[in-house]
Amino acid sequence: MGIFDWFRQKNSKDMPKSDKMQSVSTKRESDTVHERKRPEVKQNDFIKQKEIYFPDVPKYERVRVEKIELTYEQAHEQGWHFKIKSRKRIRITRYMGTEKDIVIPSKIGEYTVNELGKGLFFRAKIDSIKIPNTVKKIGASCLSQSTVREIIFDEGVLIIPNGFAFSCQQLKYVHLPNTLCRIENCAFESCKKLKYITIPRNCGFIGHSVFSRSGLEGFAYYDRRFAQISGDSFDFTPLESQYKLILRTAPDQRNGYRILLVGRRANGVKLPNGKVFLGAHSLLNGYRYMGTLDFSQCSEIHADTNVCQLVYGFDGNVSHTIDCKIIVPQGTIGVYFPESLSVTYPNGRKYDGYCSTVSKTEDSIILRKHTEFLPAYSILCSEKNVFIHTQKWANFEQYAVCSKDVEHISFSYLHRGEGELFAPYCEALHRVEWGEQFVQIPSSRLVGKQLHDKLLKAFVGRNIVGRVYIFDGSVIDRLFFDYDSKPKISQKKRIIIAVDVLQSTGSLFPNMEMYRRYLQTHKRYALILRNELPQKYADFLKKIYEVGE
Repeated sequence: MGIFDWFRQKNSKDMPKSDKMQSVSTKRESDTVHERKRPEVKQNDFIKQKEIYFPDVPKYERVRVEKIELTYEQAHEQGWHFKIKSRKRIRITRYMGTEKDIVIPSKIGEYTVNELGKGLFFRAKIDSIKIPNTVKKIGASCLSQSTVREIIFDEGVLIIPNGFAFSCQQLKYVHLPNTLCRIENCAFESCKKLKYITIPRNCGFIGHSVFSRSGLEGFAYYDRRFAQISGDSFDFTPLESQYKLILRTAPDQRNGYRILLVGRRANGVKLPNGKVFLGAHSLLNGYRYMGTLDFSQCSEIHADTNVCQLVYGFDGNVSHTIDCKIIVPQGTIGVYFPESLSVTYPNGRKYDGYCSTVSKTEDSIILRKHTEFLPAYSILCSEKNVFIHTQKWANFEQYAVCSKDVEHISFSYLHRGEGELFAPYCEALHRVEWGEQFVQIPSSRLVGKQLHDKLLKAFVGRNIVGRVYIFDGSVIDRLFFDYDSKPKISQKKRIIIAVDVLQSTGSLFPNMEMYRRYLQTHKRYALILRNELPQKYADFLKKIYEVGE
């Protein structure tokens, strides 16, 4: 019986009640905060035998935390240390008390407690903590490695910070506020006794390794279309080892299979019908064997640009590979998969839908990209001249180009980007063209790798007052005119940089005239250098100084 058949049977009215999946709610045994206990997570054998897991629909219940107001004397007696901020606000910085069941005070004196400091309860010997609605901000690693067993939030907090309850080995229950928007990296990593959690409806971001290595066996989550969820948040959990696929929501005709994570037992997965969406970091790296994922019978396949959790070196090589074969539907084109993955069509032919080679010679290659973006480390060519034809207004991710051999690269269109376009490993790069604009920078052979790496940082995506740019000439200006920079830039290197800038598109350098003035000021030394520099630099200097042979 296929996954969709099982899903239809599960929702059938004729299905016996004994076979229906028992949803795990977040309700507790009593309406009072002090008496409520988290019920044991139970799922019947029917769902455990299946290959797929999708989260329960959250049933949110607000838990009110009593407000405690203390005087300054009372706060000091109880062990609270704090810092007074502006606008009648207080940040609690340290707790030196002996209480095991802690309720954060809402006011100290006439000041409202609205922030918990970084590492406030780091390795603290406590049993429970309740956070009132006055607290809006929490510092990183607030409860890290503590003995806390229960965490309860009233409404108010927007972000759970990095490492919030990292390695809290006794933590069994967490009630998150409905105001929550983000859960940052490693927030509940290595919480071995945390079996179940309800993620609020408004939470649209779950970072890396949030629940990794925890005891998570299930969770409730309301999927939002544009929510950002990293699949490695559920890595190395019982949930990931028990199921072949973890979905963001139940499969249907509109959403299809929105895959959050591919489990370690995923060998031989074959999905029938529908669309497939592979989420960010849904395929994990070489810690386990995953085998074959057969999507050939699906109508469409889509993949996040960060579908694989790969680690690249500056040489463009993957330090951890994925032992996984993916079969995509016949005719699929334009979906990006890293080159380290084995992706084929049903007939066994290698998938080439993301990028096709128009022509290739010993020193040049012309590529046609079938998508509107250039993912990280997606251009790893060994030719000296690379010409890339992309769809109009193509975007790029950080370090989209990583090649030690490329000297000249040309893009038909580039519109915007995230971070730096070139990885530091592009040490031979000399000329970059996009549309009708171009920039020349000296290669690392002429100015050294350290300075060349700094020049590459000028090719960066940025947005200024609604206008998008992919090159920042001020980066080169600051390097050139800062005589106190470390390491020192020699006069010879400045002359080489000036020659390249003067041969680039003038509109990209508002201070173009200053480079010309520098060459005129150092004319004598520049003429001496002519015989030491490559011919193209010597020819330009001869032309600018109007020197005959």
